[in-house]
Amino acid sequence: MATFDLGDGIQVRLALLHHAEAVYRTVEPNREHLGRWLPWAWDCKGPEDIRAFIRQCLLWMAEGKMYLFYLWDGDEVIGSIDVHAVNLDHSTGGVGYWLSQAYTGRGIMTRAAQAIVDFAFGELGLNRVYLRCATGNHASCAIAERLGFQLEGILREEMRNRDRFDDMKLYAMLAREWRERGPLFKNSMERR
Repeated sequence: MATFDLGDGIQVRLALLHHAEAVYRTVEPNREHLGRWLPWAWDCKGPEDIRAFIRQCLLWMAEGKMYLFYLWDGDEVIGSIDVHAVNLDHSTGGVGYWLSQAYTGRGIMTRAAQAIVDFAFGELGLNRVYLRCATGNHASCAIAERLGFQLEGILREEMRNRDRFDDMKLYAMLAREWRERGPLFKNSMERR
């Protein structure tokens, strides 16, 4: 699998089991930032939880059901992005992501999402890729919109996060729309 160079020393690399410690070193100080929209952040108590998650993802990767990547700045994990719920019978999959608070607002996740969406359509051959974002998570929704995903609707009270239920925006892009635009990542890097 490819490593994607996002520029500015940032790389997207396929997840490996030994990444667990580095991932936890990022999750722990970002728990409040991540937990606002991602309920798993509250339940992650140590590197062993990350290791168990990566182990499960590696099994799903072997089955072609998920592809988990981490974003790196040198030897520091700064975020994660994945293609999940891959269904080759229906040629669909979802994209999910998170980023350390210190790295937000720089376009890093937009570039990572461009690379992973290209991977989903180009390498995996999917016909439909979707993103779900909490309606209040404006930064995440903006990434979907910048990439050209279409808002398909609102999933009411779709995600439980501690003592509340969040509505989720459902965005999607079709392979024909992606082909009409051309590869997102390659085109964005050429413009840099």
